[in-house]
Amino acid sequence: MVVDETKLKEDSTLEESFKLLRLLIAMSVFPENKVNLILTNDTFKPYKTYKDEGKNTMIEEDAIEPVATDTTTSK
Repeated sequence: MVVDETKLKEDSTLEESFKLLRLLIAMSVFPENKVNLILTNDTFKPYKTYKDEGKNTMIEEDAIEPVATDTTTSK
């Protein structure tokens, strides 16, 4: 995936986003295979790889927090 390396270094939240993207692709598209996400510059020179650690099939339940939803209707 082509990503501006400067922006990746500037925004620390992107690190987690790319880890989650790799996991989402692994679970949804290639559940039976290992998936590595490789970040490259605009000439496709790799500079960062997010490797599959074999944990695609499960997410720790503690890592998922329920979102509160307001089911009341107010007028």
